[in-house]
Amino acid sequence: MDYEKLITLASKFYSRESLRKTHEEESANLENFVQKVKEINNPSDDEDSIESKLLANRLNSQVRALTGANIAYYDEFILLSSYFDPNTFIKDYRVYAQNREAFKLKLSSDQKCVKEILINSKGHKNRVKNYRGIIVGFILVIGFYRISISPVLQKWLKNEWHLPDLAQGIIVQGIVFFFITVVFRIFLDYEAYKALLHKIKEKNSETTN
Repeated sequence: MDYEKLITLASKFYSRESLRKTHEEESANLENFVQKVKEINNPSDDEDSIESKLLANRLNSQVRALTGANIAYYDEFILLSSYFDPNTFIKDYRVYAQNREAFKLKLSSDQKCVKEILINSKGHKNRVKNYRGIIVGFILVIGFYRISISPVLQKWLKNEWHLPDLAQGIIVQGIVFFFITVVFRIFLDYEAYKALLHKIKEKNSETTN
């Protein structure tokens, strides 16, 4: 038996299955979002009810729950859902919301759809500066930790806690691993931002042509 082919097939199956479950979960979340929005948009007739007073807050909260964006607006999400690719609009909105200062919406004359997303030069520069600054900052922290703190921490764990070498290594390297995962997460966010910029520029060029 060709074990290499077997491993390749198993890996492909696992990847497809994992992707299928992700899409299935996203679909269920979207259906739940639609249902919740319907319920929220049909409050009791009493304008002084808590449901009516918190209508916008509740709708915004549902968008946050669906997209994972820290600051989300229901009206903005609905406008952009028809602008972004239907297959990726939830992710695209999350990236947009995380980097909102870099964009400006140009709406149609009836204010019901987004004609174009303009790039705010100053906001874009700030986002790039922030991403790069945080990544470089964490890399410097990792370097400082490895050179200055790591040996002291390992010595302290050995002398004060009398831990074996393996346990010391796991703790010391575990902290490094944590910092690396943070850097990787920020790097992925930066790449997602650049990918969205590319999509928007392409769509804008199609619109003008």
